[in-house]
Amino acid sequence: MAENPTIPLIKTREGAITKLTGDGLTGPNWVTWRVRMWSLLALCEVEAYVHGEIPQPARDVDPVGHDNWKKNDNYAKHLITQNVADEPLVHIQHGSSSHSLAQPRSNLRGQKPGNCRCCYLKPLAYYCRRGGRH
Repeated sequence: MAENPTIPLIKTREGAITKLTGDGLTGPNWVTWRVRMWSLLALCEVEAYVHGEIPQPARDVDPVGHDNWKKNDNYAKHLITQNVADEPLVHIQHGSSSHSLAQPRSNLRGQKPGNCRCCYLKPLAYYCRRGGRH
């Protein structure tokens, strides 16, 4: 068992700093939302979780690091979902990690994985490219 956790717990930020201006992602504002969202994720120190760059430690090797990773990743998912308007929010396929939100997969209307080649939150990108239409 690890004496020191390999993953430190990120200090969460509360209040206005975690909320983008306006209504969050609505569809037509995809490009500007994406720029602001990546900036927010970097500021809150969770961008690497969304990119999938930080592997989750094994519970039996590093139980504290394992739990810290889960908390940090949940914080990243929270920041994302709190900055998406209600209608496009239903197109996020909640996965087991914040990185899984960004992976291509079957999504709206039976689309096959890889059909949505926008580089972040694939189901939302598809929704936004269709002008908010289902």
